[in-house]
Amino acid sequence: MYLYYINTLMPTVRQFYKKAFRHGKDVQIREQSGEEVDGRAIWNELESTTKELKDVILLSVDGSRILQYNESLKPAYEEMKRIIVRFGMDTSEFDPKSNHFFCQLMNLVDKKSAFQIKLNKIMQLGFNAGQLSVFIEKNTLPGDITHFILKNKMLDLDTYVEPETQEIINSRYLRGFSAPNLTSKRQRSRRRRNKKKSKNKNIRN
Repeated sequence: MYLYYINTLMPTVRQFYKKAFRHGKDVQIREQSGEEVDGRAIWNELESTTKELKDVILLSVDGSRILQYNESLKPAYEEMKRIIVRFGMDTSEFDPKSNHFFCQLMNLVDKKSAFQIKLNKIMQLGFNAGQLSVFIEKNTLPGDITHFILKNKMLDLDTYVEPETQEIINSRYLRGFSAPNLTSKRQRSRRRRNKKKSKNKNIRN
């Protein structure tokens, strides 16, 4: 049981992505409510949690190859390019603002990374996906765009980084990495309760 708690307290790629997603969603909810939010400052603080891993090119366990984003994205991106042209997003990326978040789900992987995985770019994907999710929830996107996002699971980490690749990053780069407050308050509270239960159980035994 003790080893279980050690493992769950280790930061993971999924935790980095989820934290960025939560913050991105919160930023967009606040903006749409009329609040002035410095999204750039919030992103800079998020990115700083990657510390020395920022912009590091991630390698396989034996160091023989560069870790790549999921190959299945390529046909999805071809469809995405057609949508971008059809809705004129290439010339009006911020009008409406949701265009930017949509385009970033491809640009961060393809144009800005050439499919090479970097931890801060994974977080940036989450930050943009979180903001885009608000438009989906409010049903303010054209139906074709919403359908594409949901059909291709464009808000999910596994769509971009295969679980096996995530495990390589976790074990090779994040073991022993200090990244406080990556999990939500609810998750931390649950872990404290489970740890307390385990401690009480050990005492009784």
